[in-house]
Amino acid sequence: FYQEQIHKLQQASANSSFELTNDILYKIVKRGINKQTLIYIPSVLVSQVIEVYHGSSWAGHFGFRRTYNNLKDRYWWPNMKETIRTHLQACLKCQKFNFARHKAHGFLHPIESPSGPFQMIGIDYSGPFPTTTQGNKYVLAITDYFTK
Repeated sequence: FYQEQIHKLQQASANSSFELTNDILYKIVKRGINKQTLIYIPSVLVSQVIEVYHGSSWAGHFGFRRTYNNLKDRYWWPNMKETIRTHLQACLKCQKFNFARHKAHGFLHPIESPSGPFQMIGIDYSGPFPTTTQGNKYVLAITDYFTK
């Protein structure tokens, strides 16, 4: 593909979305009203570029969105999103260490009533509040679930 694009450019196609400057092939991408030139990455180097932006010591094994955003403003290659997504899904470190960091919310379960006093108590502590005339600023509430 790389050689094919260079050959097309040498034939002086005015409508080409590629540009060759100093032996580097660029993809010209229109973003809004601006045109941006992105370095074209040949297929043999795609995995290495993704690895630098995803798996190197400074890259931090970020997810798809951050990795893609870091790459899309500098480089271009065909099927870029799919290639990045596939590479990240195959990353062994991400598979080993990325797991859900939050627990799913469970269902509420009723608390069984105790059969006698002082078998189950609830304690709430709050404050500080404005100091009372007796010098108190905290409230400690203790409730016996049996006599509640």
